Amino acid sequence: MKKAVALLLIAAMSAMLFACGAAEPAVTIPTTAGTIATTEKPVLPADPIEPYADIDFEKSTVSEKNGVISLEIKTNGEADAATVKEVPLTFGKNTKTLSALRIENTGTWVKGVFGEFENSADFDAFVAEAGGISIEVFYLDNSTTGLTRGIVCATESIGGDGKRSGFGIAETAGGEPYFVTGHPVENVYSTVTANKASETEPVHVLAVYNAETVRNSIYINGALVSSDRAAGAFAAADKTEAYEGFNMGNVFYIGADPSALNEKPEKCDFPSNDLTVLDVKFYNRALSAEEAVAVYNTATEIFK
Repeated sequence: MKKAVALLLIAAMSAMLFACGAAEPAVTIPTTAGTIATTEKPVLPADPIEPYADIDFEKSTVSEKNGVISLEIKTNGEADAATVKEVPLTFGKNTKTLSALRIENTGTWVKGVFGEFENSADFDAFVAEAGGISIEVFYLDNSTTGLTRGIVCATESIGGDGKRSGFGIAETAGGEPYFVTGHPVENVYSTVTANKASETEPVHVLAVYNAETVRNSIYINGALVSSDRAAGAFAAADKTEAYEGFNMGNVFYIGADPSALNEKPEKCDFPSNDLTVLDVKFYNRALSAEEAVAVYNTATEIFK
């Protein structure tokens, strides 16, 4: 009798497992303090997130896949040009040799021009209509300039009569990544800053300006580390660039920002002299926290 009851209990338990399925395992999600365990999976997008612009560093060239940005490697005439070459890099436990942009001199940068915008007003309208903009960069910076270093920048100069405008992902002299947007009506910059980045491994940064909430956010390796209300609407840099004399309304730079260049490398805004860039993307909307995890996962696939 006891044996029969035991068999019936085992059969009932088996039926329950078959009907309900095994319990979902705990998963980890990134946070500012590392990782935490949760029984709820983050709802990641089912499909790949398509960028507005996707910049590639392959086969010794700099190019953009979607045809919306033209790119050119430039120097101030004294510096050695940036190069695209194979670089050994370690991320996590994996070391790979990957094609990357290498900037090794403070007088060197990559100039990008948005083909769909003629001026800052066009860029501003694009961001407003899209509900925001997101900028992604996967890089390693070991610059020794002792100054703020440019990663992806297009900012108005602070000095003079110019109003503060533009945007940028940069690192402080202490190696802290930050995202800045300028707001000429209030004539201020809004900045969100992360903790010091790695000096040995590439760092994935996603900077988000949300036009609906008027908020700046910065994600490091998929985790939100800082978010704050911006001072106003997004405003692209509306000034005459000092070195070549064009309006910066549809321009950005990878590496140094030459807008304040005075014929000498050390006069560049945000000079970098040891910068390796694996990936740069722009998204024509404000990505969510779940999407930040997804683009981080996609970017780091190259190390698997």
